[in-house]
Amino acid sequence: MLTYQQKKDILTVQLFQSQRLTSSEKLVALCMAYMIDDRGQVDMRMPQLAYMSRLHIRTVIRVLKSLADKISLETNVEGRGNVYYFVQWSHL
Repeated sequence: MLTYQQKKDILTVQLFQSQRLTSSEKLVALCMAYMIDDRGQVDMRMPQLAYMSRLHIRTVIRVLKSLADKISLETNVEGRGNVYYFVQWSHL
């Protein structure tokens, strides 16, 4: 069984090495991986993600939609925001 930090490191390396992601997709995914919790979930609001990645909110929304297809990023609506889940987290 891998520790939280080992899983986070593996996910980060996978994202860095991905050849399928554009630079914006990679940046947003890495920002999210930085904020991931021990269940593989990221609870970030759009303004926070846009600020962290230095991208416009509309760009972040577009990138999140494409990440859902490319890296199996699931989105769950909870309360006033979304919670994102890296599906591959459960496979590590």
